[in-house]
Amino acid sequence: MITTRGYRCTLTRHALQVCVDKGFTLANVRATFSRPSEIYPSGSHPGQWRNTGHGLCLVGVPSGDTFTVITLYQDRVITPLRPDQIASGVIINRKG
Repeated sequence: MITTRGYRCTLTRHALQVCVDKGFTLANVRATFSRPSEIYPSGSHPGQWRNTGHGLCLVGVPSGDTFTVITLYQDRVITPLRPDQIASGVIINRKG
């Protein structure tokens, strides 16, 4: 995936809930998808891609002519570890 041109964007129920919980607007999601500043494959989840721009990172899976956003987050913002991350004992690179 080198461009979003030709794809339509859909959001999973989880991604929509993240928008509500975090106060992200669908207009900003659309702007990020249609005019991303960067598109790159996930290094940790093969088949997933990250589209960044407009302060967001959309994580999703392209299939056919559809890009399904499975989650999203503020791009380049370091947030506190979630309880599940702490409990797992995983070491996370927290460089900003």
